[in-house]
Amino acid sequence: KQLKANKYEIYQLAYCQYKTGDNQRAIQNLVQLNLLNDSLGQNATYTLADCYLKTNQKDKARSAFQSASNMAFDKGIQQLSLFHYGKLSVDAGNYSEAVDVLKAYIEKNTSSTYYDEANELLATALFQTKNYDAAYLLIEGNSNLRSPRMNETYQKLTFFRAIQLMSDGNAPEAEKLCDKSLKYSIDKTVMAKALYLKGEAQYQQENFAGAASNFAKSQEIPGAFDKKDDFFSPFQVQYNIGYSFFKRKEYKYAASAFERAIKDFGNTATDQTQKKLLPDAYLRYADCSFVTQQYDDALEGYSKIISSNWSSAEYATYQKAILLGLKNRNADKVLLLEQLIAKYPTSRYREQAYFEIGETHLEEGKYDAAMTAYNNLLSKFPASIFVPKAYLKVALVTYNKNKKEEAFAAYKKVVQQFPKTPEAKEALIAMKEISVEIGKTDEYVELASGFGSISQSEQDSLTYQAAETAYNNNDCARSIQLFSNYIKKFETGYFINEARFGRAECYTRDKKFTEAYDDYKVVIENRAAKFFERSLLKASGIAYFEIKNYNESFDLYEKLLNASSNPPNTYSAQLGLLKSSNKLEKHDNVVEYANLILLNNQLKDNDVVEINYMKGKALYLTFKNDEALPILNKVAAAAVSEKAAECKYYACKILNEKEQYKASLDSCLKLKNRFANYELWVVKTFILMSDNYAALDNQFQAKATLESIVANYTGDEKVLQEAREKLEALTNKEIGKSKLTNDLPSDSLIMEKPLGNEK
Repeated sequence: KQLKANKYEIYQLAYCQYKTGDNQRAIQNLVQLNLLNDSLGQNATYTLADCYLKTNQKDKARSAFQSASNMAFDKGIQQLSLFHYGKLSVDAGNYSEAVDVLKAYIEKNTSSTYYDEANELLATALFQTKNYDAAYLLIEGNSNLRSPRMNETYQKLTFFRAIQLMSDGNAPEAEKLCDKSLKYSIDKTVMAKALYLKGEAQYQQENFAGAASNFAKSQEIPGAFDKKDDFFSPFQVQYNIGYSFFKRKEYKYAASAFERAIKDFGNTATDQTQKKLLPDAYLRYADCSFVTQQYDDALEGYSKIISSNWSSAEYATYQKAILLGLKNRNADKVLLLEQLIAKYPTSRYREQAYFEIGETHLEEGKYDAAMTAYNNLLSKFPASIFVPKAYLKVALVTYNKNKKEEAFAAYKKVVQQFPKTPEAKEALIAMKEISVEIGKTDEYVELASGFGSISQSEQDSLTYQAAETAYNNNDCARSIQLFSNYIKKFETGYFINEARFGRAECYTRDKKFTEAYDDYKVVIENRAAKFFERSLLKASGIAYFEIKNYNESFDLYEKLLNASSNPPNTYSAQLGLLKSSNKLEKHDNVVEYANLILLNNQLKDNDVVEINYMKGKALYLTFKNDEALPILNKVAAAAVSEKAAECKYYACKILNEKEQYKASLDSCLKLKNRFANYELWVVKTFILMSDNYAALDNQFQAKATLESIVANYTGDEKVLQEAREKLEALTNKEIGKSKLTNDLPSDSLIMEKPLGNEK
């Protein structure tokens, strides 16, 4: 049977051992008293901490000082313990933890002997911590810390915090932090990168003019580019300037910037950046040159993409073919389109290719060849948005071959099958003339009556033109009123799709997303070729970001993927499908679309972390831990963000579930140091650390970790309750093993021999 003694007896014995230098014996007895929640327990825990220090057991000393600092029976011991707890946290490299502890000590002990040392320790912790938010706010709010050295730290901390905010999707706050960093010009590299990051933040907020300006300023700082850098290089700067002008539709300036980026890439871009962004830089350079009618430059760009066999080669092939046609090289155009069809049997540009081949032959009067191309389109792509156009062209070819009866029937088919398209309007106009020639005016009048009389057509056109004029003058309030009037009066009007799309665009500008969404959906249902893809892009974004109907967004992004005619829209569709699947908790779909988009050469660096976050989490939630672990670690190793903190926690949890407790504990320690700004995940990690300590038979540290949570955490109640329950279980387990009894003191005390004097 285990002999037990009361707390006073054990303390007296332990204190004597402590004073005589028998620290090992003292530790064995003092550890029994850390269960006490009273003044004696606090004294014993503080003495225990000192014994641990004297025996070079700093981790245990830190935990004991932590426990003593959580007790308020003796304020002096409490504050002294807090100081030593903070100091040992710095020594152990737990810098973020040290910041909070030392801050608490400094606030309550402004006249303490240790006050100056505490500030020095805090300064050390601030240099090392990645708790950028708390660190910069602490410096900002404490005038005693504003020195030249601290100003340099402040410049860096605000910049690093801005990176975190960008990773968390908070561009407005990131811009503010960049401005704080830019108040100081001590570190020129940080200054240049802060200007660049400010441009990124403005770009995200669609302030493209401001973005272009700050991107340009960032490269003007002397010594800004000291080495190849994925984040910041002349190539990256010019590439982003190009996109800023591209978004403003200033294509001439965009082309110049993309051209400079292409020239800079060899000396300044990393291999990774070249692989990801160089093909897109060429593509945008070619597109902008095309729009500004610099056809030779555009041909050069598209030819480079094709010869390099980059992912956008099929798009470039199509664009090059169109350019050849504009340069009156029709034979080369047709040949290249035929090569496109043969080389890319699943290309999304095949239907356009067939249509353009038909157009080229029709223009040259080669009616049979044109008819073959149009019929290929109709038979191979019956659901294509080009079908109404193809039927219209078939009718025209038939008429040109002097088969007027067949032409009339073909035009009639267009009107009946596609009544809400511009092609139906064109068909009616053609039918009017043919009906006179072949004596079918009654049939024409009967068909045309459903589209209004001639006077109604004139009214239709005038009503729409008024709305269009207001729209072109950027008068959205009047545009909405006039478009609404047109839509009400002409439900099947000639310009119904134009009116719906224009009104939707104005509603979007006014942030009336529900109304805009309804209009975009009508345009999509009408399959209006001119606006179909753009409406899908806008509607899918509204469904996901504004209405938050993820089933709808999934459906629309899927349609956008099938209809996409350019790489950026394909990328947007893939990313939208991934995000919608994630919101719908379709974990298998998340993995599928993540894998798809990670292979897309349009992949943007800013999206990589989020894509891997969703993929890693989906794998974890479907118990595919071996696949999930490397992906979770990859996200955790990226820029500090809440997603990175969450993934690091899952990685720690997987190691714990594999019973790799030491590895899990080491991983947890890295999390709490690196992601101190994300309190919930840090606290959940502390609980996991306690589990690891307990599994490694370090009950004292397990208990101290949970005590810290229970004493200081005021966040998520479920997490706090979990900590309480685990602490209670550990305490009950310790009580069962303790030598401590609640009996009153006895009149005698049996002294143990000091260790090393057993003779």
